[in-house]
Amino acid sequence: MTTSSPPADPRTYRAFVPVKSWERAKTRLGLPAQVRARLARAFAADTLAALTGSAGIDEVVVVTDNPTARTDLPAGDWDVLVDTDADGLNDALVRAATHPAYAGGHAVVVVCADLPALRGTDVDTLLAAARTSARDWFVSDAQEVGTTILASADGTGFRPAFGDASRAVHAARGWQDLSAPAPERVRRDVDTIADLRAASALGLGPATLEVVADLGLDLDLG
Repeated sequence: MTTSSPPADPRTYRAFVPVKSWERAKTRLGLPAQVRARLARAFAADTLAALTGSAGIDEVVVVTDNPTARTDLPAGDWDVLVDTDADGLNDALVRAATHPAYAGGHAVVVVCADLPALRGTDVDTLLAAARTSARDWFVSDAQEVGTTILASADGTGFRPAFGDASRAVHAARGWQDLSAPAPERVRRDVDTIADLRAASALGLGPATLEVVADLGLDLDLG
């Protein structure tokens, strides 16, 4: 007698990490383009390492329009989906969540690629809190304006709204705000030098630490 496989657990997560071209990344840092590119790659590397170190994340996929991302990023336990046809970030994420290689079987979580202080244990803490959440949930950034993490039970009907004031948009759509139980490192994305100082106070990941030291950036932590 043939037995069917059990259905996939909707609370096992596939993480999508959007990465833009390095030349366009982190303009608000106010640094030369090559410096910004190095920092953006380091932020992404540390974010990816944290996700692959989380027991609650089954698969990690970089979503990018940058064809060189595969070689620009360090080798690791993640896939890279290059999509040059998407109409912006949110469309790229919808296309990734419904891509034949990644559709179904897992809940969807989108994690911004600029969380250089993130740890796998932070992700585990957040996902534990999410087990009792509504179907869709999000975490706002430290400024309570943007969104650092957004999750849905599956990719069907998944409609992210990253961009200006995304926290308010996601809340208005009825997604549950899990910012309160989220560890601070989950919310500490980096757009400005002040953000980088705040992330450094929490403990930067090794890739970002190496670049900061190599560039001789003075984060003036006192």
